Amino acid sequence: MKLITERSSKTIQESENHFNYAVQVTRVILRMIGAWPIPKSNAKKIAIRLQNVICYFLFAFILVPGLLLVFLKERDVKRRVRLMGPLLNCWMGCIKYSLFIYHAKEIQSCLEQAQQDWQSTVNWNDRKAMLSKARIGRQFAIFSAAFMYIGGLSYRTIVPLSKGRMLTPMNTTVRALSCPSYFVKFDEQTSPTYEIVFTLQFFAGMLTYSVTCGAAGLAAFFIMHVCGQLSVLIGKLQQLDDMTEPEDRTVATFLANIVEHHIKVKK
Repeated sequence: MKLITERSSKTIQESENHFNYAVQVTRVILRMIGAWPIPKSNAKKIAIRLQNVICYFLFAFILVPGLLLVFLKERDVKRRVRLMGPLLNCWMGCIKYSLFIYHAKEIQSCLEQAQQDWQSTVNWNDRKAMLSKARIGRQFAIFSAAFMYIGGLSYRTIVPLSKGRMLTPMNTTVRALSCPSYFVKFDEQTSPTYEIVFTLQFFAGMLTYSVTCGAAGLAAFFIMHVCGQLSVLIGKLQQLDDMTEPEDRTVATFLANIVEHHIKVKK
């Protein structure tokens, strides 16, 4: 009895480790921006809501001054179109972030189902198939994060800083920002205002890229988890095919298990 309990405890621990391995990268990214499904603890709920407020402030810090520049200050149509690029990127990030928060319960339900799938998989070959697919999803999440952060944050820092001070046709010296903005009440070119605006735009960019990485990582996790479940289903069908002179009751039980697993995968 003690041996069975120890094995059961070991299996549960392995399931938890494998699930954490599969979802770790995406979870770290989404927790940074308060987009990971809300925990039950009240203190953590308050902390996440505070993160949400800060993130929406960063989105607004890009969108509002950018739109003011496009529609109030800039007169050249071609330049207006060019300026809309960073604004649209930020706007799409804001929409995706809002969808993460709005669908938090559905995402939580899917994650719990995935965790249950790991716990209910006892056969080592099935677990190995699931782990193989989970590894692919994890690698995709790492690759997308590296690509987005290196490329995006370089655009937010190296590109504007490499331009240095520039002389405008009005014979004034300006310093470049990653997202050109118009602040009605103050001049963003004076110090330390420029440094503050530059830093906030950097964090706003990091937020936008984190939302994109989180969405890609979560999609990869769920897709590869379903692929893992299909591999388990194929393994069960192979076991059924390999049976030699099985009893009717055994076949019926095995078929019922396969059908049940198939229905669960379809859901």
